[in-house]
Amino acid sequence: MTYDAYIICGTQRSGSTMLCDLLIDTGAAGRPASYFRRQSIAGYAEKLNVATRGTWGGPGYCQDAYAAHQQTGR
Repeated sequence: MTYDAYIICGTQRSGSTMLCDLLIDTGAAGRPASYFRRQSIAGYAEKLNVATRGTWGGPGYCQDAYAAHQQTGR
């Protein structure tokens, strides 16, 4: 079975950023990032050209961000 996406779930100070960095370094796992970090959502939404509502991105943010990544191949 082949997957074209994955989700890493973590809490603050759990090592999820380090895990993402290590996965990037392998060169085999894409470029994972924290797309639901409250402080970063507005910047990611602008970069991906998707709408946000509220502090967590709002309804549809996850689907729109996923679709944007599929289109750009990131």
